[in-house]
Amino acid sequence: MEKFINGFQIVSINFTDGAFKEWYQKNENKFCERLNSFCEMLKDALNDEFDAPFLERITVQSGRVKRTNRAWIKINEKNYVISELDEVPKHLKDILGTRIICTNIADLERIRDFLDSLPIVDWGENLNNGLSVLESTKKDYVTNVKETGYRAVHVGLAHRFPNYAGSEFSTCEVQARTLLQDAWGELTHEDTYKPGTQVPKVVTMISRQMSDLLATLDNMAQTLADELSVFEHTEISTEETDATVRKDPHKLQSISARDEFVKTQAVEQLRKIVESLEKPTSIANVAFKLQKELGTSFDGSWFGFDSFKQLLLHAVPKVEIEARPPGLVIPENYSGLVSYQHSGSGLPDGVPEIAGKLKQVDKSLPILSKEDFQKIYRYLHSAMRSLSNSTDSGIPYINRVTKRARDALDTDGVRHVSRAALDYVMKALLFAGSLEDYSTSEKIGLSYCDSTISRARLLLKDISTEDVNEIREWLSPCVEN
Repeated sequence: MEKFINGFQIVSINFTDGAFKEWYQKNENKFCERLNSFCEMLKDALNDEFDAPFLERITVQSGRVKRTNRAWIKINEKNYVISELDEVPKHLKDILGTRIICTNIADLERIRDFLDSLPIVDWGENLNNGLSVLESTKKDYVTNVKETGYRAVHVGLAHRFPNYAGSEFSTCEVQARTLLQDAWGELTHEDTYKPGTQVPKVVTMISRQMSDLLATLDNMAQTLADELSVFEHTEISTEETDATVRKDPHKLQSISARDEFVKTQAVEQLRKIVESLEKPTSIANVAFKLQKELGTSFDGSWFGFDSFKQLLLHAVPKVEIEARPPGLVIPENYSGLVSYQHSGSGLPDGVPEIAGKLKQVDKSLPILSKEDFQKIYRYLHSAMRSLSNSTDSGIPYINRVTKRARDALDTDGVRHVSRAALDYVMKALLFAGSLEDYSTSEKIGLSYCDSTISRARLLLKDISTEDVNEIREWLSPCVEN
């Protein structure tokens, strides 16, 4: 097909419409098989990275193979120079596509961080056995909203699939959105923004207004989630000390006969859950498993106990609990991990293997570079100074600090340090002592480093002096002259 660009005649596509559609149909089964494989690998990688409560809040859709006509229109509109049909996937990188739908903005940030953690590759590059991301496909339309109002995070996952010639490089576009961002897409995209369609200005205007309204609702939903997290922290992973809880774990408020029956079932089920654990598991995850088992018989209370932690100690009095947030339940015969295994990207440069081991038992642990942690210490300190007159304390104060620090990082173009990472560091500081004690970023860094070493000793059981030194090299603050 001939085209003219800047007055020069070029051959941009060296095949006909009919030849393209025949080739596309011939490869359709392969496309479908690879789409399924990408979705399964993505789900496996997410399962490795996150705990069950978070996974319940996200959905990986079954995906789609781009329709033949839309693929043909796109390669013509984009002025691709394609000489052979087998070169089409190199240019049309979204033949395969799926979506990750998140409950709220914070969950979307965690998914964006996860996708950012995957190794970056160029087209055709040799890959590891897991998933990688094609650099040219990364687009953040949440930070940089399209004129239409479209909001989502896009990346192109890459993987090599075996074939008769050895292996073939393939990609799958992932669109990560919140529920409300997806609702906007469902309401407007199919009818309004098909390739080649001229859309009336009033439709574009209304679509953008809908997008902005839903974005406001997303922000309101996130504020609600932040407030509920205070309640959840008290109910599930309480700040009360282990000694306080163990002093009188059987102290109960009065409950009905019906609740007494359900409590008996819950205690028995909780014992079974704890006995089945093979490695440290978050208190929230154990509570989530119990709620799933009880189903509709669970009314949201803890059967007369003030918190789930008290119920847990009533059911399993000798259970070992790591109280530092995020709180963990440690199995009775747990002896620590002996090796680091990861199905995805591995560890960034400069991050010690001991951090990978700790990440396997503490999935919330931020795995970031030394440079990124230096930024975290500085921006958290700056946010805490700016809120020095705040009357908030505990989790509400942490929510304000992390939001302010994240906004400042975003303003300065540092978008890969998530609010979840900031939250993890702040909760470690809260447990270690009064947040008023951190008058410098160096004190923040030293406290967080010591907290991580202490946590590694407890959760990994046997760490060497070399491991400790590597953690200090990774996390210790750089003292400015």
